[in-house]
Amino acid sequence: MTQLRIEKMDAGLADAYTTLSGTAFDDPAQCDPKHIVWKHVATPNGPSTAYHLYDGDTLVGRTLSQPRTLKINGGRLNGAFMIDLYIHPDYRGGLNFMKVMEAVEADPTFDFICHSSNETSDMLFREMLKRPHPIKLAAFGVPLRISRLQISAPLKQFVSLFQPLIRCALRVRAAAVTRNASFVLRDETPSSAEFDRVRTEFEAAAGAQFERSLEFLNWRFKASPCWDGSVRHLFSGDRYRGYIAFSHADIMGGRFCILSDAMIDPDLTAHERTQLRYAVLNEAMNNNLDAVYGMLNLDNPISQSLLGFPFVKIPEDFLPHPVPLFVYARQEVAAPLETETSTYVTLGDLDYF
Repeated sequence: MTQLRIEKMDAGLADAYTTLSGTAFDDPAQCDPKHIVWKHVATPNGPSTAYHLYDGDTLVGRTLSQPRTLKINGGRLNGAFMIDLYIHPDYRGGLNFMKVMEAVEADPTFDFICHSSNETSDMLFREMLKRPHPIKLAAFGVPLRISRLQISAPLKQFVSLFQPLIRCALRVRAAAVTRNASFVLRDETPSSAEFDRVRTEFEAAAGAQFERSLEFLNWRFKASPCWDGSVRHLFSGDRYRGYIAFSHADIMGGRFCILSDAMIDPDLTAHERTQLRYAVLNEAMNNNLDAVYGMLNLDNPISQSLLGFPFVKIPEDFLPHPVPLFVYARQEVAAPLETETSTYVTLGDLDYF
């Protein structure tokens, strides 16, 4: 018989967490205690709440709610991302799964909970728990070097015939488009006042979104012991225009440039947004990466404006599984989120890369 305990995550729980992870994973992001402390203890929003299943003193199952504030209609909601759901194979079954899920749903700490899914859990959340899933992320990308990717041999052989020419054409086009760009990308961090100015304008244009801050960016993209990220800030002269955040990850045998997050001045023109896309392409090619990849909620107007050539939307059939965002309200004030389709969400908000 398992017992459920609700615990605030701390460094002392990280070893038990990684021991449980080691029964199924070898990814350092799951098995390195330092990464777990970074992700669940040292966050700018405070420690995660852990819903732990124990057999005696042995941790055999878990999920965690990582706190995040949502800005909507000028107000703030106290939310959380439910992540890292895992139950030891010897303890899997409907009773233990429901024990963990019921604890999450009964916890009054948060106004709402949201989470994504994988190919195993997706049907459980959709069919068993009937959770609302108003948001669906769409994938986009640009392949830059097919020869390194693990795809079917005939397709790789065919595409590789044209890849050098396509890569050269993209590089020439990127150089031409960005040559007289109205902005530059810098590692330099803006002042808090300049960041807050753009954030206020962005929030008004993008609608409901998870709160972004300089502290969050430093934590999310610069402090992880395992994940490789960076933030590039846009400046037009001395005027701050926003940022784009990158992650680098090994996918399909290649090294990918992940466009993980973006907050841009809504006054950027369509031409400037095209220049920004090619600046992202330059970032990937200059770092000898094999593809650009990202996911956005295309029901959001700002997300829509970020896409366009050379980024190509990837059909859902080419993905391992759909990527919905399940949202359910714990407090009445958050009930509209269960049907809100246009919330601005990026991979930087999720537990990816």
